[in-house]
Amino acid sequence: MIRREFPTGADFNSFLRKMDQEKVMRQIIRNHIVDISNPN
Repeated sequence: MIRREFPTGADFNSFLRKMDQEKVMRQIIRNHIVDISNPN
């Protein structure tokens, strides 16, 4: 199911970054840390 929504790791990473920026992740996982560095 996740593969259909996010075919690549980059797609999933973009989704997680967006959820972090919109403060949605904080509501679900209070002590989360998102690595926003870009290795490329």
